[in-house]
Amino acid sequence: SEWRKLMEYFDSAYQLGMTATPRRKDNANTYAYFGEPVYTYSLKQGIEDGFLVPFRVDISTSNIDDYKYVKYGEATQTAKLSDITDEPETGVSEVASQSSISINAKGSMINVVAGEKLQTVTVYSVNGATVLSTTPRGNVETVDASQLAPGVYVVKAITAGKQNTKRVIIK
Repeated sequence: SEWRKLMEYFDSAYQLGMTATPRRKDNANTYAYFGEPVYTYSLKQGIEDGFLVPFRVDISTSNIDDYKYVKYGEATQTAKLSDITDEPETGVSEVASQSSISINAKGSMINVVAGEKLQTVTVYSVNGATVLSTTPRGNVETVDASQLAPGVYVVKAITAGKQNTKRVIIK
């Protein structure tokens, strides 16, 4: 490797080898050249000494993209929304499925139209938190999302017999 050529050029000088990733498999050449470490400075010690910033790892999961659907004459199936929906274009998202519920977003307005009376229209953040929820009085609902920060949201509309979930972009 290139670093080895440099080290060999200065082979008469004292050389100190350091690595921030001692457990990586590709450090084998480093250990072969310098030998086993004579001192290690751990991540924990670096944080305790104030040289490194403490960190926290949060792992979260959501089933926001899971939903159940029934094809006529078949058993209920579960699918990921990402498996059946194209990414929406900026500003406007098209109808996501062939159900009788359509969800479209333009700017900060979300329009939902159904073939029957809507029961609920709910807007979720991408991490699954409910940010808006309405109980429509008919089969058409316009949700003003102007108070939401620009970004990607998931809209779920439910009627007595159907539901549709769609990712939308709010500008």
